[in-house]
Amino acid sequence: MDDIATNLGVSKKTIYQYYTDKDSIVEAVMLFEIQRGERECNQYSNQSENAVHEVFMTIDMMQEMLSTMNPALIFEMQKYHPNAFKMFNDHKHQFIYQTIKANLERGQREELYRQECKN
Repeated sequence: MDDIATNLGVSKKTIYQYYTDKDSIVEAVMLFEIQRGERECNQYSNQSENAVHEVFMTIDMMQEMLSTMNPALIFEMQKYHPNAFKMFNDHKHQFIYQTIKANLERGQREELYRQECKN
């Protein structure tokens, strides 16, 4: 918390007015990033020419995100911030699954993906 306060140029007391502990800060950041990612994915879906274009736009976004992410981040979150890690996993298993499913259905409607690949 000292490092966070120093980097923000505020006192720890100010931080504790908004967050109860470091876990709540990590959870807030995780929620922010999840929501940002969801907005971007939805934008790509709306802006893309077709399902294949949407996939390529999403891959580009993921490559950019992964290139700037510290590889130890997920491990440390799992070890020290289990609630934030659960948010990450729930997002991965729910939103990302639904996004992939919607893209497959779109691609089949657009006749870009084969119909026999259902479920």
